[in-house]
Amino acid sequence: NAFIGQAELGDVLCLAAGTYQAPIHIEASITLAADGPGPVIIDAAGQGTSIFIDAPTGQVALRDLTIIGGKAETVGGGVSVTPGTEVSIQRCVLSGNQAGSEGGGALYASGAQIRIDQTRIVGNQSEIGGSAILIDGRAQVVMRASLIAENSDARSAPIRVLDGAQLSVFGSTIANNRASWALELGGTSARPPSLRVNGSILSHTGGPILWVIEGVHQPTLKVQNTVLHGDSTRMASDTNHLKDPLIDSSYRPGPNSVARGQLRGLPANWPSKDLFGVMRPSTPALGAVE
Repeated sequence: NAFIGQAELGDVLCLAAGTYQAPIHIEASITLAADGPGPVIIDAAGQGTSIFIDAPTGQVALRDLTIIGGKAETVGGGVSVTPGTEVSIQRCVLSGNQAGSEGGGALYASGAQIRIDQTRIVGNQSEIGGSAILIDGRAQVVMRASLIAENSDARSAPIRVLDGAQLSVFGSTIANNRASWALELGGTSARPPSLRVNGSILSHTGGPILWVIEGVHQPTLKVQNTVLHGDSTRMASDTNHLKDPLIDSSYRPGPNSVARGQLRGLPANWPSKDLFGVMRPSTPALGAVE
């Protein structure tokens, strides 16, 4: 944490390729960004939350980082954010992180504002649920062009939205997670959670895509222009596609998927960038371009 402690308000800390020891605590408005080619790995090696952000009224950015090895007894294995903080997570990988008794294996945010762009949240774990994302306390999270896949927990969902928190998902893919369902809305307070999904792929087997905990005030739910693969009870609408997205191991929809050719009316052979920024010849699709 020495380089963090020396940073001043608003500094951009450019990290050369390599592995940096975590846990890292951030308490001011700064940016952590990879500098040049090669991965920048933040590795907690099971010694706590990889990046803990406690900067009320501050703005923190994480760019082009690989965040691994976080382990928390309760919540927030990879990244944990306290109330009042604004955080931008861009082109990052959150993988191999673990949460304990409450969830949030890759990301936990309470009462914070989070923006996630072109980020892979894969291969994280938790004991109860929220192996990828757990948000509560009126947190607001907007996720764009990102992939949530191969996260696992004993029960519940890789993404849990509780206690008045709001999640908006645009152009993203949620698929192949090992859990009871893909998304969970719930909580114990009178503040209902909110979920908005547009232009995405939601795929889950072995249970419903969405689960709403009984007794919760009616949540705000809006799902449009999205491929729903699996039990889509409570999510169906006239604009959604209730067909198999035919996702292959790269998480790109297959050539005959309904998700093909749905994005911005671009021609079928238009090249597009994957989550690593590499151009690929590919038909534009709903969901993350991976």
